[in-house]
Amino acid sequence: MNYQGVKFMFIEIFIVMLLKFIIATPVSRVQMDIREEAETFKEGNRPSVPPWAQAHGLDKFEGDIKLSKNVAALVTEGIRKKKPLKDRGAVTNKIYQWSYGILPYEIDSIFDNYPSARQAIWDAITEVERISCIRFRPRTSEQYYIRFIRGSGCWSYVGQVQINGGQPISIGSGCGFIETVLHEIMHALGFFHTNSRYDRDSYVTVKEDNIMQGYEGNFQKYTHAQLDRLEAPYDMTSLMHLPRYAFSKNGFNTLEARAGGLVVLGMSTVLSEIDKAQLNLLYSCTGYPSCYKAFGMESFQILDNQITASSYKQYYEPHQARLHLTASVSGNGAWCAGQNHQQGEWLQVDLGRRKKVTGIATQGKMDYFISAWTTNLKVSSSLDRYTWYPAFSGKMLSANFDMNSAQYNEAPTPFIARYVRFEPKYWYNEICLRVEIYGCDA
Repeated sequence: MNYQGVKFMFIEIFIVMLLKFIIATPVSRVQMDIREEAETFKEGNRPSVPPWAQAHGLDKFEGDIKLSKNVAALVTEGIRKKKPLKDRGAVTNKIYQWSYGILPYEIDSIFDNYPSARQAIWDAITEVERISCIRFRPRTSEQYYIRFIRGSGCWSYVGQVQINGGQPISIGSGCGFIETVLHEIMHALGFFHTNSRYDRDSYVTVKEDNIMQGYEGNFQKYTHAQLDRLEAPYDMTSLMHLPRYAFSKNGFNTLEARAGGLVVLGMSTVLSEIDKAQLNLLYSCTGYPSCYKAFGMESFQILDNQITASSYKQYYEPHQARLHLTASVSGNGAWCAGQNHQQGEWLQVDLGRRKKVTGIATQGKMDYFISAWTTNLKVSSSLDRYTWYPAFSGKMLSANFDMNSAQYNEAPTPFIARYVRFEPKYWYNEICLRVEIYGCDA
């Protein structure tokens, strides 16, 4: 008998059986997740659409918001009214903030198996504490707290939800990026998506034909945006803004800037300066920069007699030059110069006292008969109305693209002014403007 041959035959049979056993052995869900996460976090593997803005079923509002009873009632109210509430307090009272900006928290032990996701949570917590007065404290005996869980997808409640057992923030498979965790934390702090603001149609348009069936509701606008807005400019770079191809069924834009389809929406990996400012305003943080608040053209905090112009047409007086103002018994909702043939016209706003200006927003005239808007303008500033200095580094600014679009221009360097003057240089049909000015006390 060939004992050597028999020996090799048994070794071969053993190896085959061992391989079959290995292949047949089920891999645990955790092991699979860890493998998937390792692939996800290879450099350059960030998803083309943020995971919170991907289609993961219809059980979350706007993709990643879990509705509490109070917020669900607020959303229902927004759908019904379809216009902004005048009483901001009525909206604010329905969103619970965290007392004194302190968030007790727990991180589920399962994240020990997902070090990248756990690090993203730590990094996001560190960043929020760095840029604001918000403080995270490991939970001891607090009744209400946030709890980072490994749920299905990325999602959060809006504001503090007073439930026992911890208010979950889900950082599921593929969600463990710092920007995604920041996004969900901002929801928990009280913020909705930027593109649900009631004034969003002046900045972006919804391409309904490109939206996946059943996801149309993710593009509604609601009166709750009156809270999110906090008198800040519309921020297309916000970490809270849907990207332009979110929930797309064909790869084409579902949201598009009025300035053009190639303008990037959202897709930030950090909180924008306006995101930070809004957070600090909402929680009344002192000692942190927050200089993006509207001075009051739209809200009428700037009075009619503080707005003057070189000339004007009847029913298009200077006091009509208020952002988003529409026609009413007092006028036609825009300032229009008395002539349209040559440059030299201007609109001037008295801010009441010295202010630091960080940006402006402009619109044209919305009219059923003759639409008009300013396409390019220059801005200058003065402390005394006699000596004027070029603002925005003296550059010509792009203004508007149609009668209703609103264009926000951020100052490359904030400037101090009591008086701000807008000088249209080029226009369509007529010299017309509606404006808002943003900044803070000097």
